[in-house]
Amino acid sequence: MKKSTNINLLLIVSIIFLLSGCAGWKNVSGVQKINSQKITLNLNDKNWHAFDDEISQMYTLTKDGVTLQQIFIKKSPLNKALLSSKKSIQKDILPHELAELIIEDLKLANEMKSFKVLVNKPDQIDSKDAVQIISQVKDEFDNLIKINSTYFIYDDSLYSLSYLAPNQYFYNKDIEKFQDIKKSIKLSL
Repeated sequence: MKKSTNINLLLIVSIIFLLSGCAGWKNVSGVQKINSQKITLNLNDKNWHAFDDEISQMYTLTKDGVTLQQIFIKKSPLNKALLSSKKSIQKDILPHELAELIIEDLKLANEMKSFKVLVNKPDQIDSKDAVQIISQVKDEFDNLIKINSTYFIYDDSLYSLSYLAPNQYFYNKDIEKFQDIKKSIKLSL
């Protein structure tokens, strides 16, 4: 009986692995063209790992694992961009108005995690006006997680480019690499 249970368990794990797909994380370096996002960026460094989830339209990068630091680019349709507040974003919204809506949505989404906005200022991605919001939350272990995000409207979508890492060591370790990636972004139709 025990042998058939082990075989069944192995079969279930194998099926889950196959159904989840083998095309998960990839080692990436240099110029990356992300077709689902209509973005090109330059990584320069060869130690990045990327996961492109075309279904949720999120491209994630990490060097040391997503629990230690991650950069992600998310594209959301304007009518579905703000999940917590359920407010819609107009295509011609001004950056400071966009910041207000996003901060309200982030507060609602993180109300139990000691959410705090540290920076809210204008920014730019390629030629698009944007807003930078740096915030922090506490995780379930009471660690401060710092999030550096830039939001902008492009191609009838809300884009967010975010760098997320524990505040203690990892945030400062790779913030310059994030800034370099951010500066390298080119938008394409």
